[in-house]
Amino acid sequence: MKILKNIKTLYTASHKDSFKLIRIQNAALVWDKYSILWVGEEADIPLQYTDATLVDAQNRIVIPGLIDCHTHLAFAGNRWTETTLKIQGKSYLEIAESGGGIRSTVAATREASLEELEEEAQKRIDLCKKRGITTIECKSGYGLNLETELKLLRVYRHLAVKNQDIRFFSTLLAAHTIPLEYQNNRRGYIDLIKNEIITKVASENLAVFFDIFVENGAFSFDEAMELGDVAKRYGFKIKLHIDQLSHQRGAELSLKLTAVSADHLEHILEDDFNMMKQAGTVAVSLPTATAYLNRPVLPARKLLDARIPVAVATDFNPGSAPVFDLLYAMNLAVTLQRMTADEVLLGVTTHAAKALSLHDAGKIQTGYKPEFLLLAVDSIEEWIYGFRSEIVPERI
Repeated sequence: MKILKNIKTLYTASHKDSFKLIRIQNAALVWDKYSILWVGEEADIPLQYTDATLVDAQNRIVIPGLIDCHTHLAFAGNRWTETTLKIQGKSYLEIAESGGGIRSTVAATREASLEELEEEAQKRIDLCKKRGITTIECKSGYGLNLETELKLLRVYRHLAVKNQDIRFFSTLLAAHTIPLEYQNNRRGYIDLIKNEIITKVASENLAVFFDIFVENGAFSFDEAMELGDVAKRYGFKIKLHIDQLSHQRGAELSLKLTAVSADHLEHILEDDFNMMKQAGTVAVSLPTATAYLNRPVLPARKLLDARIPVAVATDFNPGSAPVFDLLYAMNLAVTLQRMTADEVLLGVTTHAAKALSLHDAGKIQTGYKPEFLLLAVDSIEEWIYGFRSEIVPERI
């Protein structure tokens, strides 16, 4: 058992209101290997904890461990030239239709070995640790066939064993786009997902979530319903890439599929908000993709004012969000979406935990996992607004 003292300020979500960040000045924290035992003001430490091993916070602030709840961690190749094309005016769909985009990454990923994919993904995980990420969601979706989708998900399983200081949640994203070989047989690929990919991934317990990209050029509302219903029968929880480039009835689909999260949502309508609340679905903001694609932003202010939780994630991928830096995404959530520092921190802790159906992370609270960070700054405002990327969070 250990006790952390000399904390400048401890930040965590209110026990009663997950939309409210509280600050505990001159705080203390008691924990063991498995859970947080007590948190409060140093002057109020219970007598039973006075003999715990002392750790000095050195007047730093303390925040919950960060959660990146939307990444495409493992893939091969790169698409740097596409950024130039976008700057020159080519749209996301135009690049995809000319052979770029997701399909180009699929081709490279199919060629790569499991070992090659794992080696590159491990480098990215090492960057995550330096940023203070304690939980990460990782999608497949660059295989689009049974063999390669399994290969990507097995990479994540191997990484989870090798990196036990980070919690991994894997997501099956076979419904990312229609692969080239099924261009003229759309029904054939949907049946492959339903009858082979979902069943095999479920049998090996390789993923927790099933994700679907619902967009012109990807999958339709009705196809998402069909695939989502099958995935739910096999025990998967549903996530959605939706309303990114156009309105695709994301809130309605979230409600019908009881989606855990709906990600992107740049084109959600205010008329949809009641359905989102009824669904209990978390809106996941991906501002790095918004910036790279030069697209409209998610209406974070309106969503939060409607009491819809907004998580913030990197959407790290080789095309539309190639910067793997959660702090950068947090800063963009401020500058592009006008979220406050309090709202952003809740977005990468409490609300991100909800986007992964986690009930023991995202807060510094009795009974939760002891996942917290020490930062040598005066406040979260200095760290987030100032984009203090040189500040390296410390885990104890």
